[in-house]
Amino acid sequence: MILSPALLFVAGALAAPRSRYGGEIAAAAAWVDRQQLPDGAVLYGSNEIEPYFANVAATGLATQRAQLPRVRAWMQWYVAHLNVRDRWGLRGTIYDYRYAHGVETSLRRADSVDSYAATFFTLARAAYDGGDAPSQAYVRSIRPRLEEMAEMLEDVAQADGMTVALPDHPVAYLMDNAEVYRGLSDLAYLERRAFARAPEGAAYDARARRVAAGIATLWSSANGTYDSSKQEPSGPQAPSHWSVWYPDATAQLFPALQGVVPAASPRASALWTAFNAAWPAWDRLINGDPGGFPWALTGATAVVVGDRQRAAVFASSVERRYARAGFPYPWYDLEAGWYLRTLSRLDAPGAPGLRE
Repeated sequence: MILSPALLFVAGALAAPRSRYGGEIAAAAAWVDRQQLPDGAVLYGSNEIEPYFANVAATGLATQRAQLPRVRAWMQWYVAHLNVRDRWGLRGTIYDYRYAHGVETSLRRADSVDSYAATFFTLARAAYDGGDAPSQAYVRSIRPRLEEMAEMLEDVAQADGMTVALPDHPVAYLMDNAEVYRGLSDLAYLERRAFARAPEGAAYDARARRVAAGIATLWSSANGTYDSSKQEPSGPQAPSHWSVWYPDATAQLFPALQGVVPAASPRASALWTAFNAAWPAWDRLINGDPGGFPWALTGATAVVVGDRQRAAVFASSVERRYARAGFPYPWYDLEAGWYLRTLSRLDAPGAPGLRE
């Protein structure tokens, strides 16, 4: 049977996946695009390049295949700015940069060394999983640099398996180490899938499990929460209180968000329930952040744990307050990255961007 052009159009429309959040995704991605400089750097605000924030932003962009060239441009900037030897004597770290009058100047400081590297591993996997040949070829080309960064993480690893944020600030943070767990797991994936190096993949998986074991020592049965940090090497640990938004309450989201504990596990469910009891209006952008930041990773966590209703309310709240106004401050590149990952999963469950 030969279908008429009209029937062919209808059949194609019925077969095509519906995009509930296509407009929101396009607007958020376009905003990040405007934050990117010609050399690939992604701005935090108007005058700083903060690689951790930019890694999260680029990971959000990587959910959109058309954005992969911009993702690669950021990754190339990051790799080109890795320190051969930093102020702490480490290799494979990166500093924050100031941007003024077209000039990028190293600030010779970083908020952490562990989270910066870990989120770059997660970005590298996102770029590889994006599926286009140039991105996969680029990720394969930087294997030595990825492994150099992984060696650096070993330099700041502690006897309990966790990493410290900085050599001169020997604190192991729950948030950072959840990101390190995810990053090492993603690097293990790349070793097996992209680099065809199964033994190395197994070794990074083993290192990720050591980090998870360290994170487990932060669990407080008495409080039903994870302690938010530990002074290395032997304590003390910082107890978490649900009434404190950051770092206490928000840190409880990271084990499920980053896959340290299964998203459907009783512990993840209990923490999510307690978080919502303590902060019932977070999805309407009413939280405890004194700076008024939206904390888009809360929406991302909602998707991971299966609470799509709250994630959808959060997305609508962001649309009303930020998107319609052109994403004014305190919106910034990290928020955009988590928002894009949230929308991509709401738009197409199973899409890349958030792995449970």
